[in-house]
Amino acid sequence: MASNLEFIGKFEVTGTVQTLDCDNVFSDAYTSYFIKVSLKESSAGNDQWIRIRLIDNSGSVITDSEYDYAQYVMPSNTGFYDSNRAENQDNITYSGIGYVDGPGQGGEMYIHNPADSASYTFMTASSSTTVTGHQYSVKGVSFHEVAETIRGIRFYSTAYFGSGSVSIYGVK
Repeated sequence: MASNLEFIGKFEVTGTVQTLDCDNVFSDAYTSYFIKVSLKESSAGNDQWIRIRLIDNSGSVITDSEYDYAQYVMPSNTGFYDSNRAENQDNITYSGIGYVDGPGQGGEMYIHNPADSASYTFMTASSSTTVTGHQYSVKGVSFHEVAETIRGIRFYSTAYFGSGSVSIYGVK
């Protein structure tokens, strides 16, 4: 890891679950955070995108229609394309983070301004995954369109996580 990162915490999937909460990880100690995501579906064939919701300063998961996102998909078997743009959603469905389906795959994201109650929380992400035998690289951008203090992040699925982890670092 780069020397400008300070480890905050690692959250691991235990059992077959639909959510993984990383709570009490954002503070005013950092403006930006780096998150390494390595989550695997519980069984082959689900092919569901990892969804994201933020956790507010009171510990409540934000489910209101306050998220916007867009992504750019770069498959190995066809041309690149813009995909999945949406505004005023109750989650970030297409953050740019996909599942880990093979060795050396996964995703990473940066989150900016989560603890700043006067700013929107902004996220950029990229990932690599295999879908039906083809490699897919994805870049995504998203934000929470309400200025408030964010203390954590939830990763969830309409399928199930079977294994994996999320590691969070503060960027100095």
